[in-house]
Amino acid sequence: MSVAGGAGGTPAEEAAGTVAVWRSTLLPPSETFIRHQMDAMSRWRPVAVGLELRRSPVASAADEVVFPATSAGRIRRGLFRRARWSPAVERRLRSVDARLIHAHFLPEALLIAPTARRLGLPLVATAHGYDVNHLPLVSSPRYRRRLRRLFAQAEAVVAVSGFVAGRLAELGCPPEKILRIPIGIPLPPPADHDGAPDRTWDIVFAGRLIEFKGVDHILRSLADLRGQGSPATLAVVGDGPLRPALERAARDLGLEVGVDVDFLGWQPPAGVDSVLRRGRIFCAPSLRAADGSREGFGMVFLEAAAAGLPVVSYRSGGVPEAVADGVTGLLAPEGDNAGLTAHLRTLLDDAGLAARMGSAGRRRVLAEFDVGVRTAALEDAYDRAVRRTRRPVPAAVDPAPSADPA
Repeated sequence: MSVAGGAGGTPAEEAAGTVAVWRSTLLPPSETFIRHQMDAMSRWRPVAVGLELRRSPVASAADEVVFPATSAGRIRRGLFRRARWSPAVERRLRSVDARLIHAHFLPEALLIAPTARRLGLPLVATAHGYDVNHLPLVSSPRYRRRLRRLFAQAEAVVAVSGFVAGRLAELGCPPEKILRIPIGIPLPPPADHDGAPDRTWDIVFAGRLIEFKGVDHILRSLADLRGQGSPATLAVVGDGPLRPALERAARDLGLEVGVDVDFLGWQPPAGVDSVLRRGRIFCAPSLRAADGSREGFGMVFLEAAAAGLPVVSYRSGGVPEAVADGVTGLLAPEGDNAGLTAHLRTLLDDAGLAARMGSAGRRRVLAEFDVGVRTAALEDAYDRAVRRTRRPVPAAVDPAPSADPA
């Protein structure tokens, strides 16, 4: 297993080329990390290629969408997903002059792998978390069988954390192909916490409202704090299927929505940053969900640290790699709601400790998680992949393969 750090020494003349960044839907609003990584590339020219467009702030007019948003386009997308082959996809990859394909999430890599093989293009895949933890996926013999074929084909499989790297190894990925490269974040200016008046919220959460994010645990802690005579306010940034249930849970716990808890819904990146800068503590108690989902790393922990907030969470999945326990935040044992409450109260009661941890978190992000430095390591991996697979790209489209070519 390789651990990638900073930029390597690849000669500039070997670094020119276009990487097709593959995501079948371009691009969901929660996937700003993909756009940030693309924007940080300095030697490779990234072009997002996918089957359909998702209108969101993360999408770009420069993205290459293969099929139109029509009834015929939907049919052709469905056919491609079943057969994992389409001359239109191959033509689009040729038209952008791709030298390499980088697929985010393993199911996406499985989808595009036959096309990469037919075009003679090296393939790099990034595993983010659910793709190595989600039980309906990883317990499927067919998924595991196809992953083994993907691991044999891919030049490199990028893990966003050591936790994800370990899961890849358990699923059969050769250790020499695993590259641990956290994506990192763009570095924002320092938050002016000292010059600002009172914070708007005591506690801030940001993320999708799904089971493994643990928002119900924050609500229980908030009710417990009130019962201990230490009431606190909470901002919940994000949306998802659990929002109605969470709002009901807040009321059932005696919390007033709009006063004790503000459900702010989805926010653009600037809106998330604004909320973080108006909070005192960031809390995202990620834990293992019933379907096996766990936090692969948690980019939002870095965003909170960059805004100068101390973090409270559970010791689960890749969270201990994003949060240095006792230095940039406090981690309770996974599922220990009383421990979570105690950590929140510690930081609410000790403003000096909270400020020191917030400052340490920002310093750590600056030193270790600059997206530019992390992306340089990824570009080095692209260089190596192309050197290992340098061969002519076929000029003609071969006959269509079988429905399950992998």
